[in-house]
Amino acid sequence: MDPTTPSPRFQAPWLLGVAALALAACLVEDGGPDGGRRRDDSEGLGDASTLRSSSPYDAGEDAGEAAVEACDGWDNNGNGLVDEGTGGERCTTSAGEEGTLICVQGGLKCVRCSPGQQKNEPCGCGIDRTDTCNETGRWVFGSCDGCPASYTPSGCDKVGACTPGDVEYRPCDMCPADGGACGTRCVGARWMCSNSCAWVQAAPCEVLSQPECTADQVFEEPCGACGKRQVVCDGCFWTRKPCRDQGACVPGRIRDVPCLSGACLPGHVATSTCTEQCQWGATSACRGCTLSTPAQETTEYCVAGHPLCGAKLTRTQCVGEPTDSCGPGGGPLEGQLTTTTVKDECPLVECNPGDVVDLGACQCPTYRRSKTCGADCRFQLTECPTPVCVLGQLRTVACTQYDNASRTEKCESCGWAAAGGCAGNVSGLPCQCYPGQAQTLLRSCGPSNGCMRQQVTRTCVDCRWEETVGACNQPPPCTTADNSVTQVSCGANTCGKTFTRTTTCDLTTTCSLLVSDDRSSCPPCQQGQTRQTSCTTGTGACGTQTSTCDATCSWGAPSACQASPSSCTPGTTKTESCTTSASLYCGVPGSRTLKCAANGCGWNPITDCLPTDPSRCKKGDSQAVGTCSCGTPDVRTCDSTCQWGPSSCSPACTAGTVMSQTCVATDTCNAAGHKRVKCTGCAWVDDGPCVPDDASRCKPGDTKTVVCQDLGTKTLTCTASCSWPTCQ
Repeated sequence: MDPTTPSPRFQAPWLLGVAALALAACLVEDGGPDGGRRRDDSEGLGDASTLRSSSPYDAGEDAGEAAVEACDGWDNNGNGLVDEGTGGERCTTSAGEEGTLICVQGGLKCVRCSPGQQKNEPCGCGIDRTDTCNETGRWVFGSCDGCPASYTPSGCDKVGACTPGDVEYRPCDMCPADGGACGTRCVGARWMCSNSCAWVQAAPCEVLSQPECTADQVFEEPCGACGKRQVVCDGCFWTRKPCRDQGACVPGRIRDVPCLSGACLPGHVATSTCTEQCQWGATSACRGCTLSTPAQETTEYCVAGHPLCGAKLTRTQCVGEPTDSCGPGGGPLEGQLTTTTVKDECPLVECNPGDVVDLGACQCPTYRRSKTCGADCRFQLTECPTPVCVLGQLRTVACTQYDNASRTEKCESCGWAAAGGCAGNVSGLPCQCYPGQAQTLLRSCGPSNGCMRQQVTRTCVDCRWEETVGACNQPPPCTTADNSVTQVSCGANTCGKTFTRTTTCDLTTTCSLLVSDDRSSCPPCQQGQTRQTSCTTGTGACGTQTSTCDATCSWGAPSACQASPSSCTPGTTKTESCTTSASLYCGVPGSRTLKCAANGCGWNPITDCLPTDPSRCKKGDSQAVGTCSCGTPDVRTCDSTCQWGPSSCSPACTAGTVMSQTCVATDTCNAAGHKRVKCTGCAWVDDGPCVPDDASRCKPGDTKTVVCQDLGTKTLTCTASCSWPTCQ
């Protein structure tokens, strides 16, 4: 016989229990919060007598026997608790470790530890880690910081926390106002998740036209710190069980821990990060600074080697205060090296000593306006000299050496300058020059061809030039006696060959000795001289051949064509190493293909330099690598480091996840409302009708029975404007 099937001796009281539950059906609607419970749902099943009459193992009281609690998901001894005190015996786990038997959901399970058991593990630096066994017999590791090791959720991490904006319906433990639908329909109210992750009632209780779910539907959802909880349908609404099997922390959380590797020095701190498994990870490397370190001051001249230009004084010190937030005697706050400026004269520096800035020419080109940087890093201005006259101005001054004579002066850029010689009556003639002028000239002389020269010196006397002429004693560089025709050797090792050289004195044009050579008689080469010429090998490769100048000073026959180092067979290809473009392929090692030129002389690249590492790619390139599970193309893109990025496949949501979504209730005059949607893994699909947010909205034609104050019971029909009429 199946042990879960009650024997005949237990059937009568069990049926009485069923009858008692049936009598209570009018207190709550059929499928209400107590409907559809399983045998392990200890909460909300009634008092102890009801539980005893529901259990096939509680007949001992009628038979005069003491009931014994067993691990079966039932309250065997009728004390209101299920499976309490069962297990505890030693056992061996599937991994071969020593363990303890505990009762989990009506069955014995061999686990590594007993729920609630704690143990300390040393972390070093006088700090222990406290590990706690959770309700499923799994060790949850504490952190090495001396803080409480157990996971204490709060705020949006606590058990039952929800996502702000989520909406769900919960049962109301009451019958409708008319009492007529008691036990036949679902009565519930809309609840909404607040910004503090707590459920609050957002609408009054009402009769729902359709239930949220079907009785006996059960699924699990994640909660808390890597925990899980059951979501059970009671025939009308989803009910969430307490979160179980949680870890030590919420993934991604970071907590400071004393710097164990730094001997717990005040001001030094490390961190521990919660892993994806909700366990505290390894302690990071030590960072920070020692709080007791004396401050250091540093003086730096604004301009090296020039103390007059000012200085900058900075102070560096470790800043932080101890805290007693956790750890034995208080844990350290991370010390921060902070640099502050005590004095900074550097913004006053204008320039580097010795620098000169040209500000442009003055009126007189001899001077320029400028500024020079002094030893104090400040500019000193050098102005233009004050002009002695107005540029372009004219004046007349007397030639004091001559009676009735004068000259004109003009104001130039640097002062007064003579604009001409003395003018006036000097012995009745105008002046040709002014006092102090002197000149030395060379003048042609001799034959009419002018190849002879004489020196002429003249000075200004009495406004007249007086000349002193030298002898015509500077002969031309050559004469006709220099004319000659000679034979000159063509050079060493030229077989004694000579060329003709003609020398001629030109006294008509250049007044110089002209030399011309006729080298047509010289041989083409010197004995023993070699030369190389280009050629093509029999395979079509380029090469060179050598010729030697023979005993007759003629080029001998060329040697056989030798392929040059750069030669190759036309049309052949090869691969060589190279460095890729930094802007396209990040400058990584690569290779390229070259092809021999048509003339067999040299290699020409025919491909770009591409990375040799197949994991490297060109920046910005995209590549299709398959199809995602939802049917979309799986495309990856090359990032700025020339590496292929991750697959573009990512589910739109987690399959099975249920959430509330805003909608428009078209059957209630397009009223704003909410509907349940469920994730298929690729998309969100509707999982229920759109329910108006305004509970007073209704579907035209729907009816309900209400009790009017003076008119008694009346049946109301929803109007075309989707609202209930008032009692009339």
